[in-house]
Amino acid sequence: MTPSLLHRPLSLAGAALVAASLWLAPAAQAAVVSLSGQLAAHNSQVRVAFSTSGAGTVSLITSGWDHGVNFDPMLTLFNASGRRVDSNDDDALSPFDPLGNYDARIDATLGTGNWLLVLTAAPNAANGSQLGDGFAYDAETPIDIAAWDQPSYDPNTPDSHKGAQWALSLSGVDSAHTVPEPTTLALVVAGLLAALRLARRNRNF
Repeated sequence: MTPSLLHRPLSLAGAALVAASLWLAPAAQAAVVSLSGQLAAHNSQVRVAFSTSGAGTVSLITSGWDHGVNFDPMLTLFNASGRRVDSNDDDALSPFDPLGNYDARIDATLGTGNWLLVLTAAPNAANGSQLGDGFAYDAETPIDIAAWDQPSYDPNTPDSHKGAQWALSLSGVDSAHTVPEPTTLALVVAGLLAALRLARRNRNF
């Protein structure tokens, strides 16, 4: 499915860029959307924009821990203005991991709107009530998941050399898609501008 889009939010302006991208998803009837990919580093993020229409319960579920084979994920939900709505780590009721308790699940009653779900490796939790406040590991140098000793662990499984696979199931949503973080968008724009400048200069010679 869609691969993860990585790294960190840096500012409220960046958060606004991500929130604005929530309106890019086409409208559809409420459904179940499944996404999966690879998380590169201990402080990488997967950002998923989704929309809802009408009041109803939305279930947002991660899988991937797989009894210590992969990293332990957690979820944080924000509304379109970047305010944190809910978060969860290690939900024992997740149908993906009935024995391990190391996946995450958010069940929320949401009205019509646009939302942002952020998947991170525990305990890389949101720093505050706003998306622009960032996450706990934002300032750290990225460590490859396979080389990271994650604080969450299964006592019966070695804690190092974890896999990077993540998966999400979003039920009761109209549409959902991964979105780039503001830093990723800024790099893309900067690259395009540099290419345009180079093309103009070449035309002038």
